[in-house]
Amino acid sequence: MENREYSIDVLRFIGLSLIILAHVSPPYWLQQARCFDVPLMLFISGLTCSNKAIASYKDFVVKRFKRLVYPVWFFLILYFTLILIAQSFNLIPNYLTGRKILESFLLLDGIGYVWIIRVFLLIMLITPLLQKINNVIKNDYVFIVAILALLSINEIVLHLDITFSNIVQFIVSNYVAYALGYSALFLIGLRLRFADKKTIIRYVLIWAIIFIILTYNNIEYYGVINITGFKYPPQLFFLTYGIFVSCFLWALKELFAKISLKTVLFVGKNTIWIYLWHIPFVILCNKYIEYCALRYLICYFSAIIIFYLQYQVVNKYLKNRSICKYLIG
Repeated sequence: MENREYSIDVLRFIGLSLIILAHVSPPYWLQQARCFDVPLMLFISGLTCSNKAIASYKDFVVKRFKRLVYPVWFFLILYFTLILIAQSFNLIPNYLTGRKILESFLLLDGIGYVWIIRVFLLIMLITPLLQKINNVIKNDYVFIVAILALLSINEIVLHLDITFSNIVQFIVSNYVAYALGYSALFLIGLRLRFADKKTIIRYVLIWAIIFIILTYNNIEYYGVINITGFKYPPQLFFLTYGIFVSCFLWALKELFAKISLKTVLFVGKNTIWIYLWHIPFVILCNKYIEYCALRYLICYFSAIIIFYLQYQVVNKYLKNRSICKYLIG
């Protein structure tokens, strides 16, 4: 495996580890520090798409849609079936409704947790455009100004003092803002995939300065640093933090390339299913376990163990490779 791809697997491991941490309600300071996780995953998506030419937009969209959505639907079918059976025998409270099921399959609120797949789908739809923007803008400083303009447009869209209809407000809050905001991370990932160390460090310093300025303004206005308060939908303060930390971590790619722990690489290669399997454990642990650290360990390692068993069974017994690829990875 190439060093750069090796580093990307380590970054995926970091991103997934922090996303799971977010779901077990860590202390406030840790919740703020770790909230670059989703931006990092979009940054990584940009890294992996930087050297991929899209010959057919239709083929790209169909293939990417299946790769992202089919695992989620497979999981939800199994998960909801077990929940409904348990509810029918009064083993658990009746909390699962038809609306929750439908919203979950549509990657909206539902049971929660699956909204991140909606973000990847939105970025998928505009990937050719983002690749073209990255190729057209040659100068890095002009590129950074373009990113800031994109983030500013997102802020304007979210804060327009206009009374939208409910449907328009829904589209803006759940689709437009997520596409605009997270496309900035994707674009920078595209840009820095093969950038030299000097360029990457330049990006780290510039975005660090921007984040420090925004942090000062945030403290002046709110009296406290609250990055997560700007996450739903993603706004400037939250996104800038994500850009800064993502660039910083990418600057350490040579160090990450030396990490060879099998568990780290396994998690980094199979993030989507490990993420899905952590969902039921998060729900259970948050209800019954008091200590955050214990909740985290149970959720994380249970998800890894279950997926490892799934991985072994699929590779050993499932002969249909076209289905197999959606049950691992």
